[in-house]
Amino acid sequence: MKTNTSIDVPTRRVPRTLAALFTAAALAACGGGGAGTDGAAPPGSPGTGTVHAAPSPLPGDLPGSGTTAPPSGPAGPASSAAYAPIAVTCAHVGSGREINVNPAAPVVSSGSVQNHHSLSEVNWNALGPGDTVRIHWKATPYREKILISSSGTQDQPIRVCGVPSAAGELPFISGAGATTRGDLDFGNTPAVPYSLQQRGIVVVYRRHWGQHAAHVRIEGLKIGQTLVGLGRESEVAAFVATDGQPYTYDSAAACIWVQKARDVQIRGNIITGCGNGVFTLSRADEGLGTVVRDLLLEGNYIHGNALSDSDQKHQAYLQGINFTVQYNYFGPPRQPVAGSGGNNLKMRTAGEVVRYNYFENGARPIDLVEVEDFIELVAPWRYARWRSQSANADFVNAETDAYVAAAWAAYQRSYVYGNIVNVWGSPSPGNVVHYSFDNSQHDRRPGTLFFHSNTVRISADAVGGNLRKNLFDQGPWWGDAGYYNIPVGATNVGSALHYVVGGTDYGPMLQHTQAQYAAIRAVNNAIQLTSATPGATRFAFGWTRYKADQVQLGANWISSGWDAVVPAAGNTTFPGYGAADGTYAYPGGNLAHHVSGAASLVTSGGIAFDPATFVPLAGSPLLGAAAALPPEVPAAHAPLQQIRVDVANAPGRMWIGPRPTAATLGAIEGVAGSATSPGALAPFTSAVPGGGGLALYGCSAGQDSGDGFNVFLYVRAGATGGTGSRAAPLGSLQAAYSAITGSQKATICVEEGTFTESVGNAAADSIGRHYRFVGGFLAGTDFSQRSVSPGRATVIQPPAGQSALHLGNHGHITVDGFELTGGLRGLYVAGYAAGRTLAVRNNTVHHNGIVVHAPADVPAGATPDTIGGLVVGGSTVVVEYNDVYANDGARNGAGIHVRAPSGSEQNVLSGGTLTPGPSMAYVRYNRIHGNTLRYDTPHGAGLTISSNAVVERNIVWGNQALRWSGPQGGDGVGGGMIAQLPHATVDVRNNWFEGNRALKAGAGIFLDEATVGTVVDNVVLRNEGAGAIFIDGRAAGDAPGDRGYGTIAHNTVLLNTGAALGVQDSQVHAFNNVFWRNGSGSDFLFMEGGLQPSIVLADRNVMRPAWPASPHVSVSGVTTLELVESPFAATSFAPAGSVSLGVADLRPAAGAGIPSDLASTLVPAFSWSGALTQSPPLDADGAGRPALVRAGAFQ
Repeated sequence: MKTNTSIDVPTRRVPRTLAALFTAAALAACGGGGAGTDGAAPPGSPGTGTVHAAPSPLPGDLPGSGTTAPPSGPAGPASSAAYAPIAVTCAHVGSGREINVNPAAPVVSSGSVQNHHSLSEVNWNALGPGDTVRIHWKATPYREKILISSSGTQDQPIRVCGVPSAAGELPFISGAGATTRGDLDFGNTPAVPYSLQQRGIVVVYRRHWGQHAAHVRIEGLKIGQTLVGLGRESEVAAFVATDGQPYTYDSAAACIWVQKARDVQIRGNIITGCGNGVFTLSRADEGLGTVVRDLLLEGNYIHGNALSDSDQKHQAYLQGINFTVQYNYFGPPRQPVAGSGGNNLKMRTAGEVVRYNYFENGARPIDLVEVEDFIELVAPWRYARWRSQSANADFVNAETDAYVAAAWAAYQRSYVYGNIVNVWGSPSPGNVVHYSFDNSQHDRRPGTLFFHSNTVRISADAVGGNLRKNLFDQGPWWGDAGYYNIPVGATNVGSALHYVVGGTDYGPMLQHTQAQYAAIRAVNNAIQLTSATPGATRFAFGWTRYKADQVQLGANWISSGWDAVVPAAGNTTFPGYGAADGTYAYPGGNLAHHVSGAASLVTSGGIAFDPATFVPLAGSPLLGAAAALPPEVPAAHAPLQQIRVDVANAPGRMWIGPRPTAATLGAIEGVAGSATSPGALAPFTSAVPGGGGLALYGCSAGQDSGDGFNVFLYVRAGATGGTGSRAAPLGSLQAAYSAITGSQKATICVEEGTFTESVGNAAADSIGRHYRFVGGFLAGTDFSQRSVSPGRATVIQPPAGQSALHLGNHGHITVDGFELTGGLRGLYVAGYAAGRTLAVRNNTVHHNGIVVHAPADVPAGATPDTIGGLVVGGSTVVVEYNDVYANDGARNGAGIHVRAPSGSEQNVLSGGTLTPGPSMAYVRYNRIHGNTLRYDTPHGAGLTISSNAVVERNIVWGNQALRWSGPQGGDGVGGGMIAQLPHATVDVRNNWFEGNRALKAGAGIFLDEATVGTVVDNVVLRNEGAGAIFIDGRAAGDAPGDRGYGTIAHNTVLLNTGAALGVQDSQVHAFNNVFWRNGSGSDFLFMEGGLQPSIVLADRNVMRPAWPASPHVSVSGVTTLELVESPFAATSFAPAGSVSLGVADLRPAAGAGIPSDLASTLVPAFSWSGALTQSPPLDADGAGRPALVRAGAFQ
């Protein structure tokens, strides 16, 4: 065994298209079998393989990969069930009919475009090539079942897809209480035991003999609910069948059931609440026509399926030939009652690739076992008998012969790579990857599983069912008497075993020799083993379950102590290796373990990757330690892509991007905390500097780092009897806070854990005390190492009605690395003291606040302005690298509220001259999403700021400023953000505002109360309300100091429901913007009457030339550039919310569209020392701007 070896791997360019599913070993190309009705060339066979490329454009690309797209909608737990790992476009692109199911649209039932109000109005039996059924989101589920029984062609498939809401929520098709159109071609009713009506919500199946459905796409839908209650076998939902009678689902019913089908793609869906999430049934009774072939399962969020009292149903149970499973997020299956649980992925297939998925728990995360129901079309000896039977004569031909031979070759190679496997807690899987067989040894997989470039985390204490965890398991090893009635080890033709039935010898079977049993090649994986409880005994690890399991190890990293003896587990024989005997193992199988290559392992103590994000840590032994893949692995199955997940914050969401090299062990190339971490996600591809600045603040050494913070206290949740030293930490954050007195400058270093307390004292008004709260120190590292997602490691969840952190007028406050949740506020800095500095960084702030419907709902001791996520203020305020979501507020700032400084620190405007005060707030590199205000005319749902400020590089989406219901309710303003302080200078640049809502004004950005604003290089997209960007005065009179000022330059403003720009009582200068497809009446300008005429100077903007005049506006210098077609790289746009747009889509179209020769000089709306007079030298994505520039955010 060696430690920490570094191997140089050359950097290579990564193609966007991934290679074929099957290797060249799977014989030459051949046609499909059966009597399919599609009449098109087959999409793939075991000879050629279907080319399943990476999604293009890569949905939710890895930040920093070069093609980063913004999230398609809110990603936090409050709405996580609404989003899948990839967003699909439901635009109709085929040559057939566009069939819309949209309850809000008029019914049109003829021609190439049809509109229906329900799924049952669609003639599903008549779908043909190029047809698209577009199912539009509505607030309640569609409770109707679907059968797709016809075929498209390879170039013109049948598509059934979802058109999401403006916020990105997918249309929901629920099986519970669903009805069924009477003429759907099931062929029988559920009164027949094996009818498919009770076996699926969405079914792909053609019942006619010798025929199959083909070339079908199911995309962008949420499908679920065949189970009710706890999801036990007896707790199944009811539905109405084609005969109009009520029935209940079979307990094995699937959200999506596929049978007798070929070339089916299931992409970008949410699949939940069914006995089987996705089920494909393959049989041999109609030849290849009854085998599901060429299936792609891609980019789905599959969770909460399987039965809670059985281990026989699974999240995805797949049978067939030529399957690719990629970019899926397998959340936990339905939580079992005692002694049960389904697998995440179970496959009885020949020729499969499982890559770039996230798997969490399940009875087994990955289960690849023998083919059963169609083994006659895979195993040569079974095929020989099947071929000889007269009942199969119609399906026997040279093409079938070749296909079966290719399938047998493919059956001997499996590829599992680039996946993240997360096994944690109790109970959790005892065997992580199962390969070869679970019933019949004689039909077992006889070849090799290539398991490489995966990241595996196993975290459990040595208690109960977690005493032992095995990475690999190759079978039950208890023999087979039921399928063949041939004892294991028997021979019947000389010294060999043949398949002899009725005196006919159909040829040799798999032999009972070690060489013909499965093997696993494991290389370049990262396997992290930890106890679930700090300080507890870790489970006993085993590479294998049985001694006879065969594994060849290469360069893998695994936590040291993997071969330790755990007495409670009884692993004294071959510790770290399989020790169980098989009843019918091959000769010599039970004499010793069969794992080789341990000398190639890289081991070390501690952790090598962040347990929350799975990204390698700085200095990790994973870096540079990868070896070359085995030569048997085709280049097509090198790790060309990588995924990132944010398990705690965004279940179901995934970031996908090219893997630039394969030098690092595990699934992820790169270092945690870099610009490519989802925690530092920016909507543009240019780097985010610093990655959040995960400093140790002197905690590791306990020494003053030169800034006067010389008091260090250490805290570990639940510790008792501690003094606050590193060796004896305190058990309470409040105890540490209270221990600081006088003018001490204290750093409070906090280990990962959960604190159910409110920390601080609002009455503590001593400006002399200074606090640094530093969270996320990893257990077992002696406060020397922080998680790169510290905002998910140290949790403060206060009692109801209190704040997680409630601090007074301290001189300096830093809050770095906490999850603040469940309080009236996450962080509340009460009062104000001139000179105070405040830094809030690397925190996750969610589900704080309360829902307010009337003034009486505001609790005593609070005000409508002090409810929500972060309520802060100071002379200098820095809020950066935080994830702030799903907080509720009343009047201001549900997500972030930066309050006004004292009057002595505010700006002064006198005689046309602006004298800036010393106050300044920096709000940058945050994700602010899904926050909601409810009040009478609420202001600034995502961000409210009342200070001089720089607001840059934030993603602000899905926030809402909502009115109360009732006579007091006025619509909200500033859905994404509002700035409101007279004469404050506010610079809003390089942000992404999408899907925010404020119906009255300023759906995306609102500069209010006569601020002096600069809005430059932002994307303002799909916001709902009057004026996507709104500039307003302070409604106090008609003096110059009452006017708002806005310099609006180089923004890309499109697809908003209102006009791009709203103005009242203000002077606005707009240069070099793209205002496109906004509002029903005007791309450009919306005016409200005020106390004084507004002045607008608009020049060199791309927009529609016709916009309504207004008596409240004086417009001069207008030069508009009329563009009928899209000025962007994306040539068409579906309705709002139906497709996720990224930087690549919004760049100027090549050779046309946005001109490139515009002047870069700007005339600010208000001249002062910090005014913008020139186009910024870099565009929103970091590309350089020349002297002559383009309009919009991107050069």
